Amino acid sequence: MAMFDLDRLITDLFKTTVLPGIAIGLWLTDLIGKLTCTVALILFAIVFVILPIIFKFSVTIQKHILFLTFITYPPNLDLKRPEKSGLYATRNFYINYRDQEEEIDVNIAVWHVLPNDLVRRYAKELHVDEVSKFV
Repeated sequence: MAMFDLDRLITDLFKTTVLPGIAIGLWLTDLIGKLTCTVALILFAIVFVILPIIFKFSVTIQKHILFLTFITYPPNLDLKRPEKSGLYATRNFYINYRDQEEEIDVNIAVWHVLPNDLVRRYAKELHVDEVSKFV
């Protein structure tokens, strides 16, 4: 077990030193200047060290990246009326839940979408004009 951890440690250490090592090696062989080497090392530190640390300890950034709540596509989307988005035979309803520990009310919006064969079968009752959309 300890040998596996040591092997992994050596591999990770090698991977983290390759990019900065290339920049330093190019600087030592006078293929790039000192300023270019410094900029490359700073960019490496920002991209591979600072940003992952910020991501790890910022729950807000993690939520925004995971759920993408700041993106609304298509624009002017009305989630309360699914038929305006082209989803026929779909109904919108809410599930209300009271969290006893935090004393807050939680409302969960749900779309219930009928399968295509039921939409075709009950198109008249559902007031769906174009049944050919569901083929």
